[in-house]
Amino acid sequence: MTTNLHCQSLSEVCQIVDIDIAEEETHRVLGLTISNTLSWTSHVYGKGQLLSSLHQRIGALKRIAYHLPSKFLPQIAQAIVVSKLCYGVGLYGSVRMHEADTLPDVAKELQVVLNDTMRIATKTRLMDRIRITDLMDRTGIRSFNRMSAEDKLTLIWQAVREEDSPLSETIERLSNDDGMTSSRSRTRGDLRTLAKTSLGQRNFPEPGVRLWNQASQDVRGAINKQSAKKAIKTFTNNLPL
Repeated sequence: MTTNLHCQSLSEVCQIVDIDIAEEETHRVLGLTISNTLSWTSHVYGKGQLLSSLHQRIGALKRIAYHLPSKFLPQIAQAIVVSKLCYGVGLYGSVRMHEADTLPDVAKELQVVLNDTMRIATKTRLMDRIRITDLMDRTGIRSFNRMSAEDKLTLIWQAVREEDSPLSETIERLSNDDGMTSSRSRTRGDLRTLAKTSLGQRNFPEPGVRLWNQASQDVRGAINKQSAKKAIKTFTNNLPL
């Protein structure tokens, strides 16, 4: 049987065997809402999406907190709230390398969610003026920025070190043919940035590749998962909250 496929453009209706197939603006894939513009706004702000779900979970955590001893709350907070936020954070999350870097609205709002979660888990209030770093120490919950950086570096490390990683084909090491790059970059194990458009530069793996190229040698030289995890956590702990 011959399939008749005709599309006027990427943004218009396609026709397959006389059936009109309209392009959707967003699509749900493995729990992540991906838009046709590769923007993560729909995933975070969409109806019933990440931010809405997190607020519901915070409400549940707050109700639970009235009935359980404080020592159990950080672990429950990790399971109820943080696990939801960190799923896919390496893809949709941004990374700030320096305090002076711009804080995106998404990162700001999700950090507020984490702050609220940590206060509930420690049974403290905003008016108590406890530093975020102290709340992080008491709960073991990482900041959104560091969480995002850790996930990105983990994915890139897997792509570099694990031959069966599905991400291996998306990255390339610098070689001697890269005349515009320094020999130091090649020796250090830098990866080549491939994206040519601003859209591509904003989306994985490009932010992960740029982060990898700035990571410590301990991160890039790690030969097993355990040492990589330790090195990545040490490196990201020095990033801004």
